[in-house]
Amino acid sequence: MNIKFSLIALLLPVVSASTFAADTACNIKQYEMGLRYQQQSAEIMALQLQTYKFAQQQLNENLTRIETKKKKGYYYRS
Repeated sequence: MNIKFSLIALLLPVVSASTFAADTACNIKQYEMGLRYQQQSAEIMALQLQTYKFAQQQLNENLTRIETKKKKGYYYRS
């Protein structure tokens, strides 16, 4: 029993290290593929542009609303 436990204790770090190395290599490859997709995808570019335009529109509407309230004499507090 003692010999089996010692053998398992010796092999466990070796197996864990090789599993970790394989998992890390896989994660790096997945990250690289995702990054390349984000940089080169027309769909991602369109979504980013759409989000930017929507945020810009919302900002303009909010600024217009604040200016309107100031002209009418209301004080705007957020």
